Amino acid sequence: MTTDVANAASGIADELGAHIDVEQPEIEQDLEELVDDYKVPLEEAERAVRNDLLDEHGISQRELNQDEAPTGDGHPEEFDPTPVEAIDTDGEWHDVAVDVVDLWEPSHPDMAQVGLLGDETDVIKFVIWENNGQVPVELLEEGESYEISNVVTEEYNGRYSVELNASSHVVQTDNTVVVEGVLAAVRPGSGLIKRCPAEDCTRVLQNNRCAEHGDAEEGGDFDLRIKAVIDDGAVAQNVVFDREATEAAVGMALEEAKGLAMDELDTSVVADVIEAEVLCQYYAVEGPRLGENVLVDEFSERSGPDEGLLQTLRERVETDDAESTVDADSQPSEAAA
Repeated sequence: MTTDVANAASGIADELGAHIDVEQPEIEQDLEELVDDYKVPLEEAERAVRNDLLDEHGISQRELNQDEAPTGDGHPEEFDPTPVEAIDTDGEWHDVAVDVVDLWEPSHPDMAQVGLLGDETDVIKFVIWENNGQVPVELLEEGESYEISNVVTEEYNGRYSVELNASSHVVQTDNTVVVEGVLAAVRPGSGLIKRCPAEDCTRVLQNNRCAEHGDAEEGGDFDLRIKAVIDDGAVAQNVVFDREATEAAVGMALEEAKGLAMDELDTSVVADVIEAEVLCQYYAVEGPRLGENVLVDEFSERSGPDEGLLQTLRERVETDDAESTVDADSQPSEAAA
């Protein structure tokens, strides 16, 4: 154990030496006290001593991260993106190819921007901090796609985020696609939904529960969306209409949808209204691709295809619905499961 403590103390001294005038024997003494006297595991003791030194000398994690930033200018030839789902270690540097899913109101005066990034594997919070009043990189735009090199990970209460800093290099990419065809199916999850009320979270609640934060004691925030499939006869593309696009497509505002659900004591009636309004209509939609979905920024109704194609798509929808019903009937009920 003595060798392990000495190695841990040496690592802390090397990491903090550029910022703090502290000797390795002093660090070893603090580690030994925690490990030997209080039976704290070495890894936890190392973290505690390190954090105490940072607090004592007023050194932020961001300052340390900046010292450890990779060299280079982030040129696209060096770009090697990490899938978002693979970001699971604090203090690592990554390149990411992502879409800006959501932007939030900054909760700290030194926070230039905060929001949610996503790729086809997962989503993750991002933060851009001001440095002496200067924003180190260009701010991102919601709904746009970027290749970002040299972001550093941070962990808080088991949740990971990435920070863009002066070493980061941001390149906007064109991820916009246009999809045209018949809206052949309205998928589950459409209609009046509730999102997690926790700060910096937009996850949809299932049975009043957020997958990230657990039970939503405040009940959640209502929202509208359409999850649909647009089919041109050759390719079926998943699309998602947000609240604004849903209101425009259906002609029903969120407050009206909430009132309808309250009158019927059933939120599913909103999905029924949406399906009756949009199913088998011919649309052209435009927006960024996020994983398997296209997020609808703009749309227009078009004159439909010939009746033969339309009938084929109707029959496909009816067949899919029938198969879904058979599958559902063959499963045990939730109460019995």
